[in-house]
Amino acid sequence: MSIDRIIGRTTWDRVRFVISVGMDVLGSSSYLGYLLGPGAAATEGSDLAFAPVQALYILLAYHRWDSIGAAIGGGIEELLPGTDIIPSCTMYHIYVMRQRYADEPQQRQLEAAPMAK
Repeated sequence: MSIDRIIGRTTWDRVRFVISVGMDVLGSSSYLGYLLGPGAAATEGSDLAFAPVQALYILLAYHRWDSIGAAIGGGIEELLPGTDIIPSCTMYHIYVMRQRYADEPQQRQLEAAPMAK
């Protein structure tokens, strides 16, 4: 499998990949509150503010019909406690890249067959 089918080929594809990974890391950062003990409830509350941001990012960055479902699913995933570990932005990016670059033929090395005389 080519790395282009995961990250993408254009500069914009690569920028979206980096932002998607960053959004997932930022969404998972609410788990840091559990290290603080009583502050855990406050950090889980930060997901209420971050869920619409993540959903809006998916909608604006990809401009696809199926991004509506991904945005809703990503927002719900952010709101549910204990599911922040799922990298929904990154998974959706890989899904889009695999669809975009799936139609291109695989590169094959053709060996020259000996010619019969």
